[in-house]
Amino acid sequence: ILPFSPIADNADVTEVLCGGECSGAIITAPSGGVGGYTFTWDPEPPNGQGTMEATGLCAGDYSLTITDLAGCEDTFEHVIGEPPALVVVVDGVAPASCADASDGGITTTVSGGTPPLSIAWTGPAGFTSDQAVLTALMPGVYTQVVVDANGCERTTVVEVDALSTVV
Repeated sequence: ILPFSPIADNADVTEVLCGGECSGAIITAPSGGVGGYTFTWDPEPPNGQGTMEATGLCAGDYSLTITDLAGCEDTFEHVIGEPPALVVVVDGVAPASCADASDGGITTTVSGGTPPLSIAWTGPAGFTSDQAVLTALMPGVYTQVVVDANGCERTTVVEVDALSTVV
């Protein structure tokens, strides 16, 4: 008889890439015991209950009990982490002084996500910028897209109005 080898889960844990999403995974390659394993996850995963792969996991604590053919079982604890959610706050919008003036402005604050962050603005008349604070803007709709190192993306649309012109 071979010497007894305890069950090991040999897990590969994948963290959530974007804060607030459920893209984590735990994939096991069990060894030890006498084979013929059964798998019980707690809490029950969205995908993979009864298998050695749990996917679609949100950040949190997960427990896996592996039972072999002899009825021996071991329980393994795993934690799925996540980066802070990518957040864009529009701190201020200054209107342009009139319909054809380029003196409006937008100020945003970007936080969270996984650095480095890239910022890309587009707007009227082919306007582009990579800054969080914009000045010398004409009236119109401006779109800011922020992308972090994991490819997480937040899009913010801001309108710069024109003050009323009295004739």
